[in-house]
Amino acid sequence: MSTLEVSNLNDGTKTVATTNLTNGSAKAYVRYIQVTPAVNQSFNVSSVTDSSTGNTTVNFTNGFDAIEYPCPANNSWTAGGLGVWTRMATTSTCSVITNNNSGVATDHAYNLASFGDLA
Repeated sequence: MSTLEVSNLNDGTKTVATTNLTNGSAKAYVRYIQVTPAVNQSFNVSSVTDSSTGNTTVNFTNGFDAIEYPCPANNSWTAGGLGVWTRMATTSTCSVITNNNSGVATDHAYNLASFGDLA
């Protein structure tokens, strides 16, 4: 196996340090529509498990080296008061819960990104 070491990448208009790519980029993302249910777009996500209304688990293709990393999400519909709660459940999964403004579990669409070091 060969190793290529570079400190910067340039696309002809911008130059970026490779540390930004390895340390600062999302290592996984998904746009998931709970109502359908369907993965709309994803990177490093093997599947999403729909456990119950408003309760899903995002399964990563390549896991992280620890569970202390953030996996923030937001609702992608403007439903009044929709809340999205996430937590890295294991090194290879992130749990997502969506509720309406009354605190009742509700299916909606969300966008999730995960950051950290892969295993």
